[in-house]
Amino acid sequence: VKIQAIQRGKKARKEQEELFRVHAAFKKFDTDKSGSLEIPELYDVLKEVGVDLDRDTFDEYAEALMEDYDEDDSGTLDFREFHKFYNQVLANENTKAEYAKELESAVSGLVSGAINNLFEQAERQEQEAAALKIQATHRGKKAREQLRKDREEEEAAALKIQAMHRGRKTRQELSRQKEADAEEQELTAAALKIQAVHRGKLARKQIAKAKWSEEEARKARLAFWKFDTDQSGKLEVNELHGILSSLGLEVPEENFEAYATEIMAEFDTDNDGTLDYKEFEKFWLGCLASEELKAQYAVKVERACGKVVAGALANLYAREQEESAAAVKIQAIQ
Repeated sequence: VKIQAIQRGKKARKEQEELFRVHAAFKKFDTDKSGSLEIPELYDVLKEVGVDLDRDTFDEYAEALMEDYDEDDSGTLDFREFHKFYNQVLANENTKAEYAKELESAVSGLVSGAINNLFEQAERQEQEAAALKIQATHRGKKAREQLRKDREEEEAAALKIQAMHRGRKTRQELSRQKEADAEEQELTAAALKIQAVHRGKLARKQIAKAKWSEEEARKARLAFWKFDTDQSGKLEVNELHGILSSLGLEVPEENFEAYATEIMAEFDTDNDGTLDYKEFEKFWLGCLASEELKAQYAVKVERACGKVVAGALANLYAREQEESAAAVKIQAIQ
């Protein structure tokens, strides 16, 4: 009996130590202290597992992890679900490595499919461009051949009618044709140069977009989940209060609609009355990513909405003046 009691005590202490480690890990990943792990907070969890992440594939890995352990489909991991995840994955390095392989295998199919589609699309575009070029070359050859035949017929007729006069005229036509050919070559060279410049601009834009750091992407995702208080995946108009506060704007409730309308008019590109993550990402990059951008956008929206509010107040004052004048007129008649 004593031996059994000692064994039970050791087991209880071991379980208590394990629970303490799980609590410490959960607290480490729960950066906003909400008591559950949201999608953006899974970034550090996946790094701990050992998954090689980038900005484009994070959502796929996070979705795969949620499918495995978000048992109540809440879109978050509570402590009970995280405890199970810890015991099965994070408990030792072997289980981490195995689970990382499973995730990468599950996600790679989706990513490679998308990449193959892009390659196929690019290849089709190249083939179409090549076909158009071949057609243009063929039409050019036919036109030149027809022009050559026409010139030969004209030269033969000229020799029959008046050799000297027609010969001189033929030389003038040839000279004009050479000038036209030279002009066409210059126009073609200019068009190719413009296309090269355009491709260079596109390439620079793509490089600049790729340089958006993982840390900046993480901040944008955390900010979106912070403002999305109902976790719907979109920011409704009433959730813009938090954004206005982050801009340092203390907007009275009666003026809130004007400010919210100004934001939606600029960034709600699909006009559905909400901001999805892609629309918010554009808003973040242009207005919220730094204190300087926040200050600049706050001034801009303050000016735009100040005119709207001032106009509404002026209309209200004019209406009151009209009503007062009418009341005085009625009293005078009585």
